[in-house]
Amino acid sequence: PGARLEVEPSYPVPLGAALLLRCRGAYDAFSYRFYQEALQEALSLEDSWWESATPHLRHPRVTAALAGRYRCHYDFHDFWSPLSLPRDVPVADLYEEPFLWATPGLSVPPGENVTFHCNSSKFVLYYSTAERRFQTLEPQSANGNEVPLHNKTEEINGNYTCKGYVSREPHRWSAASDNLVLSDRGLPPGCRKAVLLHVLLALVMLGA
Repeated sequence: PGARLEVEPSYPVPLGAALLLRCRGAYDAFSYRFYQEALQEALSLEDSWWESATPHLRHPRVTAALAGRYRCHYDFHDFWSPLSLPRDVPVADLYEEPFLWATPGLSVPPGENVTFHCNSSKFVLYYSTAERRFQTLEPQSANGNEVPLHNKTEEINGNYTCKGYVSREPHRWSAASDNLVLSDRGLPPGCRKAVLLHVLLALVMLGA
């Protein structure tokens, strides 16, 4: 069978946390190789790799150097299996947290539109509720720094946060932004003023 690479934790890995790479294949394989691709380059056997007699490779403390794209394969009776499909391993907490805000605000009636903005050239938006763990929402704009949500429903009320990165280093992520809570209910006047002030400050930072 072909090799299959598994990564724990799945996405992303906090700086300093443990990283486990596991290669799945034939039960009686002799050895395993794990490759880290150079960013934006095709994988070759000259890329950095680690060899292991077991189907897993553990890094107890992740560093920025381990951020990247990985593959693996295994030795089976003097034949190497095809390389596994690539797995991305982004490392988070490498930069300061970005600022996340929503327009027209955090209180949006059902059926209306809301757009989340993150003051990073690229970012990943996370969404969760009490019943659902964080899931990823990808930016849909050409500049990659906003996520529009159309025809709002109650199902998308919940907690939102973002992590930013730059195009040339897509596997090196920032810390998480402050958490925002999207709802149908209006905010108290003082909270509305605070949200507006934060949005204005973010716009000033983007224009600087």
